[in-house]
Amino acid sequence: KDGEKIKLASYEEGFYIVYLPDGEEVRITNDASREEGLAVLNGKIALYEECMLASAK
Repeated sequence: KDGEKIKLASYEEGFYIVYLPDGEEVRITNDASREEGLAVLNGKIALYEECMLASAK
C-alpha cells in the first residue's frame, strides 16, 4: 500500500530462506525435495491456505 518492500525469500550459502511474518527465518537445504520443503513450512505456518507459493519453471 505505501510502497514498502518486504523480503519473502532468498537463497544464501546453500539454503533457501523463507521469511515469516513474525520475523522468523526458515532455512531449507537446497537438496530438499519440494515436498520436504513444504513439510518444513507447514510446520511453521498455521494457516497454509492463506500463503502463496511460487514455482520456478
